[in-house]
Amino acid sequence: MKIMFVIPKMTGGGAERVVANLCNYWCEDNDVRIVAIASRESFYKLNRKVELCGRELIINRKNFLTTLECYLKNYSKSVRFIKKNIEEFNPDCVISFLVEADLLTYRAVRKNKDVIKVFSERNDPTKRGIVKRLLLKTVYKNADLFVCQGRKVYDYYSYIQNNKKIIIPNPLDEKVLPSPTFDELNHNIVSIGRLFEQKNFRLLINSFTISVKEIPEDSNLIIYGNGPMRKDLQELINKNGMEKRIELRGACKNVLNEAKNAALFVLSSNYEGFPNALVEAMAVGLPVISTDFYTGIAKELVKEQNGIITPVNNASEMSEALIKIMGDKALRKKMRKNNILVRGEFNIDKIGDLWIDAIKGKMI
Repeated sequence: MKIMFVIPKMTGGGAERVVANLCNYWCEDNDVRIVAIASRESFYKLNRKVELCGRELIINRKNFLTTLECYLKNYSKSVRFIKKNIEEFNPDCVISFLVEADLLTYRAVRKNKDVIKVFSERNDPTKRGIVKRLLLKTVYKNADLFVCQGRKVYDYYSYIQNNKKIIIPNPLDEKVLPSPTFDELNHNIVSIGRLFEQKNFRLLINSFTISVKEIPEDSNLIIYGNGPMRKDLQELINKNGMEKRIELRGACKNVLNEAKNAALFVLSSNYEGFPNALVEAMAVGLPVISTDFYTGIAKELVKEQNGIITPVNNASEMSEALIKIMGDKALRKKMRKNNILVRGEFNIDKIGDLWIDAIKGKMI
């Protein structure tokens, strides 16, 4: 089978990691091409059998309007770029990831009856404005296959026929995951994500500040990631007097190798689709705290035996969870042992085959 992915870029991010993992798995038995609308490089390592065709397009991601403006200015060129790749590659199916790509891909393939059209929800659909929702409704209703990451999002898209919808969680590729650690080597608390509003690192910084006197003295908070809020977050750290206890360490390609020796991982997001960072942290054995964001994935993943769920944007309850887990080494050890089990549940072989089976089902 010939599979073509369309995505805005491959320069880092959760959706991009999923694309890389799936393509690296599929390329052994299929021809795979990634079409990146705004980048020619991949942050994630790709198998040499995976083709990456990209354009250089500078995107101003200050907010949705500036991002949309950049794409609109290049709309026709981007649609032609996608069509050109379809003509050259002649795929059996085209899979679009992320909203900007969805709108462009739909325009490029809507009249093409020779390809399976696959779209996928990668985030919280309730966080989009009415205009974007209406545009995407037209796109998604015309999908041959629509992939959701959890039951709540599946139910949200009631206007899509059930025989066109499927739930497929994100995969874990054990080939690129570091080996799990059963014993913590330090008392650090870690978090991973882009430094922007969705991830709500303000909540994590304030929660750590509240709890700092009741957790081990050698516990530091380390946040991995880059983004436009770095200056604001550093100012908050300074304001809280936490310069010696909280570090913004920036992006790191081998971040799980560094993070896995910590005592705890925290996801403080306001909203998420399927949080790769949370699942990967569990896969390397880290106890976890996560906010209870709308899509419900956190509650599906995190139970009493492997972590704690706290309300979105509630510093008091998050600080209590920090104190509880950091104050109980036996609890952390039990959580480590339980969390490693996600490796089997979300194995790339299992998840990759779910995608292939679903696509082949639309070819009959």
